[in-house]
Amino acid sequence: PPASCLHHAQLNQWPASDRPSILIKYFDAKGVMETSRITMVLGGLPFSETRWPLDVTKMAAGLGSAAPEYMAAKEAGELDANLGRGPVVVVAGEHVLSQSRTIERYLARQLGMMGRDELAAAHIDAFTEHLRDLKEKFQKVRA
Repeated sequence: PPASCLHHAQLNQWPASDRPSILIKYFDAKGVMETSRITMVLGGLPFSETRWPLDVTKMAAGLGSAAPEYMAAKEAGELDANLGRGPVVVVAGEHVLSQSRTIERYLARQLGMMGRDELAAAHIDAFTEHLRDLKEKFQKVRA
């Protein structure tokens, strides 16, 4: 995106005194939540995590065997906002957000990382989607 799209401090929606608690619920892996983690670190937003252990050696027996804590969270309804899947992010202890890209964009907007206006945000959004496309192509070639 053009340099004019990058704008941080003046648009920060969360002054340090008003920042809500953020709780990530996801597997004990980088995966799809790594971008959100990086965004929060860059924006100075503290967060906590519930990381479900995942034993890939037990995947053949099913996710219940490989990740029993995840299955317990699913059965308890903690993942209902994401159709029974992870990740979810709990904001201020009460608002459950789902879908990793939605979470990324929400955090970026709140931390003033989505540009000065909607056009700048669209450029930033397109750039991130280009990066995702490249990552997917790389993973296919690497496999």
